[in-house]
This record gives sequence, structure tokens and C-alpha cells, in this order.
Amino acid sequence: MEFGKWLICCSLALSISVFQNQAARLPVNGSLGQSVYLSPENPYGSKIEEVIWRQSSLSLRIARYMKGHVEYFGAEDYKKRIKLHPGNFSLQISDLQRADTGDYEVIVTGNSGKETPERFKLDVYGAVYTHQQNTECPDMHSKIPTADNRGNDRKVEQNVWLVQNQAARLPVNGSLGQSVYLTPENPHGSKIEEVFWKRSSPRLRIARYMKGDVEYFGAEDYRKRIKLHPGNFSLQISDLQRADTGDYETVVTGNSEVEVTERFKLDVYEPVTGTKISYQIMENCNITLSCSVNTGDNTSFSWWRGQEALRNDSIHHLSENGQELQLHFTAQIECNVYKCETRNPVSEDTAHIKLSHVCNGNKPAEPSCGFPYTVKIISSVIILTILLSIIVIVHVISKR
Repeated sequence: MEFGKWLICCSLALSISVFQNQAARLPVNGSLGQSVYLSPENPYGSKIEEVIWRQSSLSLRIARYMKGHVEYFGAEDYKKRIKLHPGNFSLQISDLQRADTGDYEVIVTGNSGKETPERFKLDVYGAVYTHQQNTECPDMHSKIPTADNRGNDRKVEQNVWLVQNQAARLPVNGSLGQSVYLTPENPHGSKIEEVFWKRSSPRLRIARYMKGDVEYFGAEDYRKRIKLHPGNFSLQISDLQRADTGDYETVVTGNSEVEVTERFKLDVYEPVTGTKISYQIMENCNITLSCSVNTGDNTSFSWWRGQEALRNDSIHHLSENGQELQLHFTAQIECNVYKCETRNPVSEDTAHIKLSHVCNGNKPAEPSCGFPYTVKIISSVIILTILLSIIVIVHVISKR
């Protein structure tokens, strides 16, 4: 009875293991020395352009299916243990070793250039058998502890690669309608086997360099705006549009089949143009200067008096966004030149205004806050006097 119970329990454990090995998007368990299958889903039906299998924890390419042909990478003894099945694009790993433990990724590309990644976590366990009497079902997947620190060393190595491949995105700013260059580093020297440029979200291929040839993906109008330069493998995007804003990545593969990924964050801005200053004269010698632009997004404003950058003080008060400057004078107004500086990450512009123009309508005069009103009163009196004089003269002549 005990042996029968043990056999049933072990059969159930093996059945569960087989189910796990064939399930997509789930952790996969393998037994040391046996085979395992990593099977992706097929979101494109039968229209598959390319399938790439890679061990993502070490950034190593394993196998590739492209145009009906299968290519394997890595050392010869490793190539003998792997097989990519074109029928369902599953990856078979035979004679499993502890070093096979890790994260795997398959990238399935359809004819539209859209990439669909799937990730698998493979754990390789050693089977433990026991001949003891009256025992419950043995743990068929118990890990055999190692006597040295190689497992920890391997984890450290994986973490180093993950840090390198998940480095912060490099910010790049582009100007609407202009060109921009995304330029990767060259970690392999001049020995480059393949370079991929992709949009990270959504995952779309842009361009590929392989064996001296460059291939572009996407709609025809988009292909006309991009260029991959084989000299330094930079990606040029011309006639920038707002839709080009987003995350990009380049995957560079050298002759060692190690993949190095770099990420870029591209922001596209409209240049700042048409900066101008308007003003409003308030009571009690207060003047408000307002700065505005015709075009430009993400625009910042700053004010200057001569070479002095203005801050809030007894005379000057800046609005929260810096777009308005309030001037308060308790005595005479100095006829200084004020400048508004507008800028965004790709451009800048300026506008100037003289307080003398604000005070007296471009006429050199005493810089007094009440001067314009005095001129108006005096002018009105003079005009009224002249009119009265004319009326009196006309009246006298008419009587004669």
C-alpha cells in the first residue's frame, strides 16, 4: 500500500511538472539532466516574420527563426542542447544543467513590425529519491544545496547584466519639424553583428543593421523620415512630429552574441517664437508687464533689468509662473530697459521694453509717474483757450 501511494503521488507530481513545462507565461520547472519546452503563444497566426529566443538574465541570444531558417548562437556544446521548433516556435533545452536556470524571453515579430515579447522563468531542480520505508511522496523538485558559492556568484553576475541593460533612459530633446540623432555607445568595438532600433512602447521595430545591410520597418511615410547610419549606428529621425515623442531602445549584438541594450527618451517640443511684452498702468504708480509668445510649449519666463536677473523685492513682484512682472514706484520712475527671456528645452527668445516709452509715449521728458496726465490737462487747457479766443474774435467781428 505504501509503495502504491508513493507511485501515485510521484506520478501526479510528474504530471504537474509536464503541465508547467508546456504552459506559456508561467514559471517553468525542469529536472536536472532532462528536457524542457518553453512554448510561446502565436498572436499573428501563421504570419510570422521573425522569432528570437534569448536568455534575458544574461542578455545572451539563443536562437532565431527568420524567413524559414533557424540559426543558433553560443558555444558548440550549448548549441547541441537547444532546438527551436518552427512548428510552434517553442524552445527545447535538453540535458538540463543548473546554469540553465534563469529568465528567458521570446520576441515574436509579425509582418507589421510589431513585436510581442513573452517571458519565462526557468528553474532547474535535482530529483531526490529515497528508499526509506513508510515515507510520504518524496519531493521530486527539491533543490540540492551547493557546497560552494558559485550560485551566488552567478546571481551577482546576472544582477550586473540587469543593471547594465536596464540603465536609465538617456534624455534627448528634439525640435518640431527638425532632425534628431539617437546615438548608442559601441561596447564591442568595430565587431558588430547586428543592431536593432525599436520603439519601446508600443514595441515596434524601426530599423535593423545586419551583415552590412540596413532594413527599415513601418509605414512608408515613416520610413522616409528615418535613417540608420552604419558608421556609428545612430538613428536619425527627420521632420520631427509630436507622435515621435516616446521611449526608444537599441540592441547591439557583437560576435560573442552578448546583447547590450541602451534606452533613450525622446521629447519633441515646438520652438519658442514671437516673444512680446505688453503693459498696463495702474493707480499709485504701479505698472504690470506681461510676457507672451506666439508659439512654443513647456515655456519658462524670466525677467531682467539690464544684466540683473529680477527676483521679488520692494519694487518688483513676479507672478507664480514668472509670466507677469509688477513694478511699484513710490517716487520717480527710472527709465530702465526691462527684458523678458522665454525658453524651452530646444529654443529661446527675448523681448525688451523701455520704461520711458511706457511713461511718456516715446518722448524724452521728466521720468515722473504723473507726467502723462499733466500733459493731457495742459493740452486741454491750451486748446480750450484757443477755441474761446476764436469765438470771441468771430463775435467781435460779426458785431462790427
